[in-house]
Amino acid sequence: MASFLLVRDPDPTRRRQAVEAARKTLAARSGFDTGSFERGDIAVVWGLWHEAPRDFASTEQWDALLIGEAIPGPGPGRVSASAWGVEWAHATTPPAPHDGHHFAITVTAPGRITIAGDLLGFLPVGYATLGDVLLVASNPGLFRSHPLFRDELDPVAVTAILMTNSLIGGATIQRGVRRLAAGFVLRTEPGGPPFEELQFRPVVSGRHHGVPAVDCVWRLHEALRSAVRRQVLPGVRNTLLLSGGLDSRLLAGVLALEQMPVEAVTRGSPKDNEYQCARRVAAALGIPH
Repeated sequence: MASFLLVRDPDPTRRRQAVEAARKTLAARSGFDTGSFERGDIAVVWGLWHEAPRDFASTEQWDALLIGEAIPGPGPGRVSASAWGVEWAHATTPPAPHDGHHFAITVTAPGRITIAGDLLGFLPVGYATLGDVLLVASNPGLFRSHPLFRDELDPVAVTAILMTNSLIGGATIQRGVRRLAAGFVLRTEPGGPPFEELQFRPVVSGRHHGVPAVDCVWRLHEALRSAVRRQVLPGVRNTLLLSGGLDSRLLAGVLALEQMPVEAVTRGSPKDNEYQCARRVAAALGIPH
């Protein structure tokens, strides 16, 4: 539960108006903390659940904001905003990709911007240009914070989504707003237009071809256990949204197998079928619900 808005606008009045409007929207969410920073004609405001991980670092040369957790390698270690800023501030090409659910924003002294997210694009990043104004946001509603933005429906994008069940060319239903493609980072040179740069592309491999089905099952099982050990920190209270369905039930089982401290939460009425299924799953695994 986190959102941000980046505004690059040479007009300080409009820029601050957008930041304050976004801050007001974010602060209205129960349990949300907000923060912001400004460098030159660039301002960033964010809001997130008060227990959500975040880190911010600043030097004379750059600012770095990291929301969520960026995991650099196969182990469970996390990257700090300071390390992220050092790595990205002067990089001419994207550094090695990081695992984990996160947003990362770097702004350098000359006004260079880099925005990265999780490699599979689960966390949305949208961007729009309005003349010399650049807006980047993780929540469609935050674009309305800027006085120049007109929140209009794009019928072509809507048609494309209905026909293909996906975005075409990154076009969203908001006219003029594009979504950053999975595996790409968004970059700008000082005062220049935004562009997407490839950072990660899944490797297609045939090394599992011809493997017996039972071996495939065990390989997948071990991959899930490895992912849980990397993504979930031991000794930290974790919360699992448990519906009782296949996906959440499987994840709950792996968490229990790895003896990770976890509490399950199910939204809905106790009379719902999903709630009753989730209740039985949690009881069988010994997970508080």
